[in-house]
Amino acid sequence: MVPGSANSGALPVMPGSGQTAGSGHGDTGRVRAGALSLPRTEEHLIRDWVMFRIGRIVHAAVSPDETIMGFGFPGPPPRR
Repeated sequence: MVPGSANSGALPVMPGSGQTAGSGHGDTGRVRAGALSLPRTEEHLIRDWVMFRIGRIVHAAVSPDETIMGFGFPGPPPRR
């Protein structure tokens, strides 16, 4: 089992999860629940960023201080 993988239980609960009083930021607990509900999604801690990915493709990431959140989706295949 890889340290920091979703199945190892090694990741900490994100600080402030659900504590959004007046900040205008989304609930990171909901992001985690939504991301992990997708098939084959794994949660990893990389350079203090929490990243949700399928294989090598990162589809969501949350910064250590929870002020930045990024989402991605596959684009069209490259032209040859």
